[in-house]
Amino acid sequence: MTKNTLLFTAFAALLFISCNNNTSEPDNYKEPDVLSSVLMPLEAGYEWKYKWYYLNSDSTLGNEIPLYGFNWIIKDTSYDPDNNYGKVYHAVYYHTYYQYEETYMWFYRNYDDGLYLMGGNNPGDTIYTKLLYLKYPVNKGDKWMSPHLMFYYYEWEYLIEDSVKYTCTDTNAVFETPLGSFKCFVFYHREKQEEDVVAQLDIYDYYAPNVGLVGRIINSYYEYENKSYPKYKQMLYSTNVKY
Repeated sequence: MTKNTLLFTAFAALLFISCNNNTSEPDNYKEPDVLSSVLMPLEAGYEWKYKWYYLNSDSTLGNEIPLYGFNWIIKDTSYDPDNNYGKVYHAVYYHTYYQYEETYMWFYRNYDDGLYLMGGNNPGDTIYTKLLYLKYPVNKGDKWMSPHLMFYYYEWEYLIEDSVKYTCTDTNAVFETPLGSFKCFVFYHREKQEEDVVAQLDIYDYYAPNVGLVGRIINSYYEYENKSYPKYKQMLYSTNVKY
């Protein structure tokens, strides 16, 4: 995976604060009401385990790609120092093939209009913000634009790229996994790769409410042909989320 195809990227307008990690609850903090339905449940200790596969030209499942396997773990929580957003949840990748955990994290939180990226943390600093990632509730055909927040290894910092358009393409799709079938909302966006790569990536994320991301399908899109070709499929095979 290149830096432009990191999983779980997210988006939107910018307020950045660099500081030490703040885990204590502010004196004037009030825990928000629990939402009855969310795309991605957030609790410290929750974990989602994924495997990746090649897709054949007819979109059937090909061989597994062990190098791409990872776990997505909610490790901890913190509060931004100015108490603009309250509690945020820290999510981190664990690479199962190489058996190591990334040193950078993403912060998330659910609001009543969707799942938000709330910043991130690496050994150098902590960044708090409020970026709409996925709308929810959402209708089929809904679209929204947001600047693209990424973490770059080489610069060792978080940067905002050009805006990306998200579209909800389905609200009742069935996605098959080793855990069974899930009824999903499907979120589509297109990503560029490195400058010397012709193909772009058409990415379809399948979210089951109150479970989280259960699958992802990636196709290679060639603009000069105006055509996409099957590339990868990601599937959830284990989770401790209660659903």
